[in-house]
Amino acid sequence: MQTSIVNPPFNSINPAIADFLDSYPCSEDVKHRLWELLIAAMGSKHSDMWNNEARADMLFFYEQICNFMDAFYAKQGDIEYSPFLSQQ
Repeated sequence: MQTSIVNPPFNSINPAIADFLDSYPCSEDVKHRLWELLIAAMGSKHSDMWNNEARADMLFFYEQICNFMDAFYAKQGDIEYSPFLSQQ
């Protein structure tokens, strides 16, 4: 089986990725936390230093990360990720 960075063999998943998946087993959890961070950042007194373009860039970044998380978690499902992997 040929491996790649996009589709590593199950037993060689990066420990940092395994830890992340253990901590956040669902993409919805990640997106919810990102949304909370974005709302906190946009609502803080420091958000006044962002112009309209910077705010739009932050929203675009949020959208892109959410899309990435959905694709990433779907891909992890393809290799049947187990939360116990990091304990092996």
